[in-house]
Amino acid sequence: MRITPKILLLVLFALLLTTVASPLLAAGDVPGEESLREVPDHVSDAVTTALVYDDGEADNGVRATAPNKFEYAQQFVAPSASSTLVAMSLCLQRQPADPANGTVGVRVYQDSGSGPGALIRSFIVNVFGVTTSLSGAFILVDLTGLNPIVVPKNFYISVILDRQVNDFYQCLDYDGVAGNRPVYAKANNGAWFNYRNSQPSVKAFMIRAAVDSQGSTPGPGPGTCNAGSDAIFLLSGRFRVDACWRTSTNSGHAKLATVSGTGATMWFFNPNNPELFVKVRDACVNPFNRYWFFAAGLTNVEVTITVTDTQKAVSKTYMNPLNNAFDSVQDTDTFATCP
Repeated sequence: MRITPKILLLVLFALLLTTVASPLLAAGDVPGEESLREVPDHVSDAVTTALVYDDGEADNGVRATAPNKFEYAQQFVAPSASSTLVAMSLCLQRQPADPANGTVGVRVYQDSGSGPGALIRSFIVNVFGVTTSLSGAFILVDLTGLNPIVVPKNFYISVILDRQVNDFYQCLDYDGVAGNRPVYAKANNGAWFNYRNSQPSVKAFMIRAAVDSQGSTPGPGPGTCNAGSDAIFLLSGRFRVDACWRTSTNSGHAKLATVSGTGATMWFFNPNNPELFVKVRDACVNPFNRYWFFAAGLTNVEVTITVTDTQKAVSKTYMNPLNNAFDSVQDTDTFATCP
């Protein structure tokens, strides 16, 4: 079996939140806006290689009053003058009675020098499982499947929360350690205004981004696999497993057959005929101090498996060649990413 290691450019943002009440803005400080009354206090910050301006503590949440919409934009500074945006992460919250699923608008703008300028890209994001006001989560937006989004050194990312479409709240951070990037907002497609003029305590909108500053095009390279919505997540969502298959005439993504907390079976051609078994084990104890990945297959088609520790942005790709009986994988070394 040929084993081809590769570190993916995509930085994944993963999170569990501690749930206690925190300080609040007074509702109505910004006309047409309302505050969330109970919000998560801590969002775990496992990302060190992304553009992050919040300190991981969500101190409030805000949204437009019905039936209006608000657009919240935060400035980012990329490492170079021409970078490719490969991922972003949006911190959203909701009230217990509000739906957990919905859509939000996302836009990327140039920096005009006094707020968001010319539009670079606009798209809709489907979000699932937004947690209640006593919990919360970052929503990963994987951009590697889109045409490259090239951004200048200074740019803005915005989130559009439309009360006719969703009931989500935008997370606010009051004391971001790397905060104080410019933040702007506008209501109902009106004019941008400096949000900090109305709410001086806000340091960040808790939007995060990951860029490739080397000028390369994002996306899976040769020998890697991005299975999109067919990817599976193991060990409480920490490890993402993408599996792809190819014959001489066809190709596709491996799809989930059964799953447990640490392992899963996957099928290629028929859901009643599992072809692949994958497993991640927590061996974060002496003398191992590793996460272990195992894979076994009952197939001789080409199989490419990309495993990513979403908290540490460490990935490895394993490949079984076409017309080769699947060689089992027993990798007990790569993921030295404990705890």
